[in-house]
Amino acid sequence: MLFRSAGNCWHQTILGSNKTTTHAAPSTLGALVERKSGGYIAATKEGFAEISPDGSYKSFAEFLSKEERFNDAKADASGRWWAGSLTTDFVPGRGRIWALETDRTYREVEVGFKRRLRQTTVAKYASLQKIPLLL
Repeated sequence: MLFRSAGNCWHQTILGSNKTTTHAAPSTLGALVERKSGGYIAATKEGFAEISPDGSYKSFAEFLSKEERFNDAKADASGRWWAGSLTTDFVPGRGRIWALETDRTYREVEVGFKRRLRQTTVAKYASLQKIPLLL
């Protein structure tokens, strides 16, 4: 399956089937990843949220300021999710990188990055891949 977030919705495509389903979300989504146990974790305008297999949405961490939002995220082989936030005015050097652990705790890892998540020093911490989360 392929997932793509777009504003307040996300698209799920079953590869090889030409079938895409669009799902609504109550918040702006910056990134989405499938959970190994089912459902999804989303990086949102406010923080992190869970989307259950039936599509219900539940925010579990709201910590970003009103001037920020998540823009991209990647999972590592340990099931940790690395997410990059930016300001809505796109001022360079104000981005931050966060790590969401498998127990749903999160921490700020880096402040002030200017490049895309895949080009940042997160590579020092993890080999980033699109794999299911262990949450």
